[in-house]
Amino acid sequence: MAAWVLAHPPWQALSRVRLRWDVLVKSGPWTSKQFFSTPSVLTETPAMRQVKAYPYPEVAPDTSLFEDSTDEYEEASGDTDAQLSTFEISSADSDHPSVLLKNLVKQGRFQDASRVYTEFTSMGVEILPHPVYHFAARHVLRDHTLSREQRIASFLKWWSLFPSRKEVDGARSVYSIATELLRNSTTLDILLVKQFAVLAATKGHVFVASEVIPAIARYASPEVALGFLEDFCRAALGFNRSLVEQSEHNGARHDIDRGFYIDTRNWYSLMIQELAATQRSFAALDVLKLARARRISVSPAAYIAVGQEFFRDTNHAALVATIQLAQAQMDGTSHWDHQQALSAAIKSLEGLEDRRLSSHLRKAQESSSSQPLGLSTDELQQLLAADLSDGLGLVGLTRLLKRSIRVGVLDISAARLSKLVGALLQAGRTSLVRRLRASAYRHSHLVPLWALAEMTRLENVGFPLLHILREFEAHFHVVGVPHGIADEAWEKPRTTQPGHKGPGRPPISRKLNPGPFDIHLVWMAALRRASSSSQVQRLYSQFLQNVAASRDIPPSTVPFLSSRPFDQAADIPASTRVIPPPSLFNATHFALFIKAFHRFDLPSIARRVLLDMYHLGVKPNYVTLNAFIATLCSVPKDVPLSRIVDRLEELVNAHTPPIGQPLLPAESLPPTLRRHNHDAFVAARAQAIRRNTLVHIYTGVLARLLLDGRGGEPDTAKIAKHFMERVSYRPGRNPFTDAVLRAPDIAKAIAAGHATSAET
Repeated sequence: MAAWVLAHPPWQALSRVRLRWDVLVKSGPWTSKQFFSTPSVLTETPAMRQVKAYPYPEVAPDTSLFEDSTDEYEEASGDTDAQLSTFEISSADSDHPSVLLKNLVKQGRFQDASRVYTEFTSMGVEILPHPVYHFAARHVLRDHTLSREQRIASFLKWWSLFPSRKEVDGARSVYSIATELLRNSTTLDILLVKQFAVLAATKGHVFVASEVIPAIARYASPEVALGFLEDFCRAALGFNRSLVEQSEHNGARHDIDRGFYIDTRNWYSLMIQELAATQRSFAALDVLKLARARRISVSPAAYIAVGQEFFRDTNHAALVATIQLAQAQMDGTSHWDHQQALSAAIKSLEGLEDRRLSSHLRKAQESSSSQPLGLSTDELQQLLAADLSDGLGLVGLTRLLKRSIRVGVLDISAARLSKLVGALLQAGRTSLVRRLRASAYRHSHLVPLWALAEMTRLENVGFPLLHILREFEAHFHVVGVPHGIADEAWEKPRTTQPGHKGPGRPPISRKLNPGPFDIHLVWMAALRRASSSSQVQRLYSQFLQNVAASRDIPPSTVPFLSSRPFDQAADIPASTRVIPPPSLFNATHFALFIKAFHRFDLPSIARRVLLDMYHLGVKPNYVTLNAFIATLCSVPKDVPLSRIVDRLEELVNAHTPPIGQPLLPAESLPPTLRRHNHDAFVAARAQAIRRNTLVHIYTGVLARLLLDGRGGEPDTAKIAKHFMERVSYRPGRNPFTDAVLRAPDIAKAIAAGHATSAET
């Protein structure tokens, strides 16, 4: 052996090695094209294009031309019995034509896969389900070149090929598709989300209910939301029946299906709570009655959510009906834990006013006891009111802000936070702001505050509206904003960096639900950039259409929209339309347009905004009252204000605001639930809105007269007399109205009116 090694030295083999010195010395990256002349596998050659264009035969080939399938080749290859017993490879999986489709999707060749799928379906070839098809479904959701109909059809085509829970546990894949629908998409597609969830329920993936049900309940009409909930429950029950049949056939249930259960109680409760949170209290009560009619238990939290919403609207009759439903469920259950929980919910609803006071005291005690973890009172006061121009003081404020964010407690407003961030950016501390933002985004409840502060900073600095809309789109669902202006913000795909100077945004797992403050900021920014009265009127028309859609009111019934043509949106079915929830809009948003009309010298339109609010069922507040008082400055001195009051009161009395229609006809409910009259609840709320609107009109006119020093005029006494006679106002409801009525001139006029009435 040694002689052979000595006779065959290794240097002869090494001498045959050739090195490409020109390649080694050459600078730059190496590529495969420098070494291989053959094209890559993924490169489409002209021959491959010709093969793809060659049509398939219309009929199957004659099988008699081929040999009969035998085991001769397998037997000649070796020990085939041991291999077959180990792998159990079936010819249906290995030789099935759908393997080609699966490989194309795995390689990312989605266009070729779509063509092969079409050919397979036309030939009647069965396609076996596989988890890899969820990549094709996600690719369709990211393809913005498709129309809405093509997008839905293509997505359902691939999503239907995803296997059921009985075959594979595809929770991770299902969550990835939910992420594409609820986070990465610019606008929420209600129809696509509904069909995705129902199809997932038919396959046993019912865990998507916790994310899909709140989105459908918030951004779809109550009728559509209730129909989706019933379809989802029906699909889950169908999959459960298939499990029962399989267990009866096999004698034992498969391990992968042990975690499957139908939680209709949680699904209905989730729908009720979301409807109540979006101020659709009557729809939430109808779903609650439907659940009780079907003997479905509802969580105590759902009863509390509905009751608190009715208490906020001062609708005591509906609150009593909610308590009666909770009492009936408590009497019908035999579980001691459920009885105790429902009993606590009933007690909290019955003593709602005392409970609200006690909750404030409890929160104050908790905040005082948790001061060592957060900031002390002096530190919080320093964070709220310290001067930001001092460099050393800014360093101390940054430390306080960092410590407050670290514990997840940030008790400052978005306006103050925007000033702190702006001061740090102006000082060149961009990396510090990026670290603070990353720390804040670790706490989900701080993300909306930081996003609002960032949009506020952009608005204060004077950035274009496009940048504010992009910041809004990066965090929130695009709903309730000016659609005519916002279209430009989403024409280009988003990048990792924002379109303005400043640090980048950390990613979020799900898009957030916008609040009234976020919507208020966007509309305020749009109105501030309006340069003419026509632009303000066009924005107001879009705003009224959004509010009318949120309350299911025809836009043609709103006075401003009925008196002039408006740009109606395309005819989109109610089942697919994204509807902003009523909780997004309040009276403060209308005050923006009152001030804008007054700025462009349109006082008559500004005063009639109160009528639009009344027709839409929105109660005015002190912000709209102050804006209304400012519009009365332009009334000439020779024009009596009593004429304006009489005209506004006439228009208010001529219409009853539509509050809402019942989801369920009374005939579909048991007799025990028919006594909760929906019409009576609606009439009580409409009467409250009418009274509140008239109180604000009279209060604004009387306050304007007092400010102008005209409290002793006969016209003032006439208006005060009409107010006490026509409006059933009780002192103590509105502190501003009480202060106006206590003025000496107004009180004297009211006393004289009472004396005249007594003599009569």
